[in-house]
Amino acid sequence: MKIQGIEIKACIFDLDGTVLDSCGVWHLVDKKFFNKRGMEIPEGYAKAITAFGLEESAIYTKTTYGFKDSIEDIIAEWFNDVQKEYELRVDIKAHSRSFLEYLKKNNVPMMVATANAKECYEPCLKRLGLNKFFSKVIDVKNIPGGKTSSKIFDLCAEAFNLKPEEIMVFEDSVVALESARNAGYRTCAIFESVCSDEEHKKQIADIYIHDFNELL
Repeated sequence: MKIQGIEIKACIFDLDGTVLDSCGVWHLVDKKFFNKRGMEIPEGYAKAITAFGLEESAIYTKTTYGFKDSIEDIIAEWFNDVQKEYELRVDIKAHSRSFLEYLKKNNVPMMVATANAKECYEPCLKRLGLNKFFSKVIDVKNIPGGKTSSKIFDLCAEAFNLKPEEIMVFEDSVVALESARNAGYRTCAIFESVCSDEEHKKQIADIYIHDFNELL
């Protein structure tokens, strides 16, 4: 199948900011977290942690800003604020479902590679009826460095039994896009004003879109 002239055999999707309209939720959680400690969200913070899972984000936050909270307490605080949002309110991004249906209709296999935690994404995917599109969901829980390396995408490629150049990765994160591109994957960058550097994404991705409708 061709996507804007690029021949691919399978697709890997990020969730937050790509399939799910959830970056605003994390922004509010970050704002509340830092405000509670008498700070504004530091410049570049969202970009710095975007490729990390929760534990590595907590480690980065604690060590970078010298908070006395334990890693476990930071994670628990974030979870208390965000889990209900995923369970009850986080929605799908515009035209994401239509594009997933289009790929499924054309027999293109799909997987998810996410930096989010299972406790958040599982109830959300179930509520939104998205599980039927993905043969597998892989998260970064046991992947050191999260999406700063291509390991999570390589695990998907192994499951597909395909080469990186046969797969398109859909991401809103600069770090993840660079990891995928450097490993030979084709990349589609998704606009996400809350989380990412849009100009950089335009420069490094094979395709850049504001909305999945552009690919239909």
